Amino acid sequence: MNTSAPKTRIRTPLLFAGLFFLINPYFAMFDVLPDLIGYALICYAISDLAKLEFRMESAMKSGLWLAALSLARAAAFVLSLGSDDSMRLLLTFSFGVAEILLAIRFANDLFGGTEYLLERYDGFEALSRLNNAKFLTLLFFIVKVVLGVIPEAAVLLVQKVLFSDLIDVDDIPLYNDLASYKPYATALFMLITVIIGVWWYIEICRYFSAVRNDKKFISSSAEAVRYVTGSKPENTDKKLSLSFVLAAIGTVTFALDIRFDRIPALPDLLGVIILTYAFFRAKRGLEKRILPYAVCAAVSALAFDVCYKILGTTGVSRLGDAPIMNCAVTSGVYAVFAVCAVLFVRRARSALETLHAAFGCLKTPLKPLSYAEALYTAYVLLGVAAFGLPTLYPWLLLPRILLSVSFAAVFLMTYWRICEEYVARVSVAEDTE
Repeated sequence: MNTSAPKTRIRTPLLFAGLFFLINPYFAMFDVLPDLIGYALICYAISDLAKLEFRMESAMKSGLWLAALSLARAAAFVLSLGSDDSMRLLLTFSFGVAEILLAIRFANDLFGGTEYLLERYDGFEALSRLNNAKFLTLLFFIVKVVLGVIPEAAVLLVQKVLFSDLIDVDDIPLYNDLASYKPYATALFMLITVIIGVWWYIEICRYFSAVRNDKKFISSSAEAVRYVTGSKPENTDKKLSLSFVLAAIGTVTFALDIRFDRIPALPDLLGVIILTYAFFRAKRGLEKRILPYAVCAAVSALAFDVCYKILGTTGVSRLGDAPIMNCAVTSGVYAVFAVCAVLFVRRARSALETLHAAFGCLKTPLKPLSYAEALYTAYVLLGVAAFGLPTLYPWLLLPRILLSVSFAAVFLMTYWRICEEYVARVSVAEDTE
């Protein structure tokens, strides 16, 4: 086994990809590029530096809280689609305040930690870009949140309850005129956010590129990581056990489509993220191949959940009771997700095959993975029919559940056998030494 200590790495491709997910503005609470994925990538990209400085570790924790906030914002957006403007304003404002507070702490810890590490480990070439990157980060987060909240505040201009004892706002055209400008204000604020976001993205990428390219810093910090972590490898049994538990949670969350009022109890978005991280815990390098497919599957899953909440119908007595256009759009969006999800499952199968070969698990058959892929493909094909023809939804519900459960069982059983055989081989090897 490889017992070398981990080297200090700033995974700039993942870091830049994560930062890219943050540059888009909010439309009310809707986030086209989910910040959840962005913060998850950023936290993983700086995980090596977190071993050397407590503020970097604190930045990772703040990033995880921001990722959870992004997930809660997406859920609140779906749940508030039928609510009045006052409720949306309250939710938007509340999430905005929470995000600003967490983002300021995240930025201060991130830049404070990198500044300390650069000074301690001779990274003086990158320090010249620190102040500008820090200022633009704080400016961008504040502008992004504030300009996302202001358009929703237009509801205050036409709330008669605020003025009912004094004056009728319908008699003052100015209030109605101001409220009618909301779409234009929203478009203008989104444009401003995008401009500042692109400016911020370019500058912060330059900063972290300078950190990565500072050879003295990389060399000195790598020696520090070796001293902190030592050379003892992580316990194999514990490592693979954690990987399997995460894979089980992720696979079940990804496979089962359980909905209440058209809202998923187990979002596919969350399942994709957990399953991808499970592969990383099993063996570094597996997640690099699966990551692009995971991003596509996660984004398309979120798009379908939003679309289905808005347009979806189930169990109508006749097809004519459901708008044909709504059915077509819902089925089309799910078809896009189905393609991305099948490709993700195929890449997950390839990752397990790679793990199987790397671990030398000759006794574990890989044929069940082909069956698992076929079961999931049949599951999503029935989903396209169920969401496109609402009359079929109740009839296809049980077959789809059986297919998804069978897929999860076959996939996880194969994963477990690979882990079990490898742990047994390692244990025998250690006993003979």
